Amino acid sequence: MVYRARIVIAVAVLAAAAPAVARAHIAAGIVLGKPAGLSVLFSDRAALGAAWSIPYNRLHLHGDLRLLSHKLAGPVDWFLGVGTKLSIDALDDENTAGVLIGTRVPVGIRYFVIEQLELFLELAPGVRLFPDIDPDIDAGIGVRYHFSAHTRSCHRGVQGR
Repeated sequence: MVYRARIVIAVAVLAAAAPAVARAHIAAGIVLGKPAGLSVLFSDRAALGAAWSIPYNRLHLHGDLRLLSHKLAGPVDWFLGVGTKLSIDALDDENTAGVLIGTRVPVGIRYFVIEQLELFLELAPGVRLFPDIDPDIDAGIGVRYHFSAHTRSCHRGVQGR
């Protein structure tokens, strides 16, 4: 009974969020660096990444929230955010996988080649929190395609809000 209630609540939450997601400005693309993979940006505020780190044989997932975004000149702006990341090692010979959890502070610059095509450079220093506390850094260069016209109000980012 409790299991069914959890499913009903989860479906209700997803259904309530669906209109906001449908209205969201979405951009998707690839990023090369540490790690290399896919990048999705929602309404110029929330970024999600999924990547496979080849040297470490590890799945890397991260989510960031942009706190600041300001236009520098013309089609160039910069951003600063906070986020979290999760890395899962591939199974070893004993069928065990290591897990790393940490925080990140992405800062970057982006350039709109054309209205819907963005080039970006991002540096994300952070701290691994589990299983040990260690400094960490992610960095990458990428390209994202914006699926709707990237309006001037959207390009101003968080500064206008």
